Amino acid sequence: MINNYLLKGSVVAAFFLQGAVFGQTTLIHYWNFNNNASAAAITTPTATLIGGSMTAVANGTTDIDFAGGTGQNFSVQNLNARNGDASGTHLRYNNPISGSLQFNLPTTGYNNVVVKFTTRRSGSGAGTQTWKYSTDGTTFTTYQTVSPLDADPQLVAFDFSAVPGVSNNPNFKLKVEFAAGSGGTVGNNRFDNFTVDATPAAAADTTPPTVTYLPANNTNNASTTVNPTISFNENVRLTDNSAINDSNAQMLVDFRLGNASGSQVPFTTTFANNKITVIPTSGMVPNQAYYLALKPNMVEDTSDNAVTAVTSTTFTTAGTSVSLDKNFIKVNESAGTLAFKINVANPSNATVNLVVKP
Repeated sequence: MINNYLLKGSVVAAFFLQGAVFGQTTLIHYWNFNNNASAAAITTPTATLIGGSMTAVANGTTDIDFAGGTGQNFSVQNLNARNGDASGTHLRYNNPISGSLQFNLPTTGYNNVVVKFTTRRSGSGAGTQTWKYSTDGTTFTTYQTVSPLDADPQLVAFDFSAVPGVSNNPNFKLKVEFAAGSGGTVGNNRFDNFTVDATPAAAADTTPPTVTYLPANNTNNASTTVNPTISFNENVRLTDNSAINDSNAQMLVDFRLGNASGSQVPFTTTFANNKITVIPTSGMVPNQAYYLALKPNMVEDTSDNAVTAVTSTTFTTAGTSVSLDKNFIKVNESAGTLAFKINVANPSNATVNLVVKP
């Protein structure tokens, strides 16, 4: 439970500083209580983007005095009025101790929720307001107590930005209950310009990671000394939410000769910076086609978007070519022989160009 306090007018400056930190805020629920035609009218939201509502519990003599919400200096500063609204009536809640006011405040699609309102009491009105919140719509937790004064209305702000479960929640509710405190057991508590501001939540990520291969598909003359890689454009993990590492990255990869049905190529892997590096155990041979693929439904991003499609690359390594000039050739003119020695990794695929300068 947060300590009891009554916020002064200086909270306005603090709120606007907070807006600069959180970014552009949106008014998602608003009651200016200016329509006093009936109890139903005065408790209906002036504006709500996502289905806000208000319920007043009336027990015994507790009631909404919809016609009596006038005067009391609420109109002097018209604190927290929005949209250029002129001052009007306010909400007068008589004999509040046996009742409560409940605000149903869905925050679906919004974060960093801030609630603000002005309040005061009559001389014999309840001196303690206990504000409680709910994230499941049923169970309420005490958030803060406020001590309204028998004086000019004061502005109160509740910052729910760090309270778990309040953001993006269709079941968020706020309720106030009353006790005599330093006031009385009858009289009234009054409220005006009740607002809920929040910042729009980022759009949900529904796009799986992009997979990039090197060598790229249909590459010819790929170097036999370069280890193939599979890279992702964002942070990735295994689909069981565990981290990818050098060891388990190996089970994510299919590496074969020729094509998807070719013989498997032995390899190990490393994983760093969202990139799997494939290291052939015996290196790659020249002039050979290779097939490299990421197995589907094995890798996902941190928003649980898995790579479900089969992705792959087929590339061919460069052949071996050796050029010799006469300085590397041994000639025995008497015997009529020409002798030279070639040492390459795959002699059967090697070509030799002989250039004899005059």
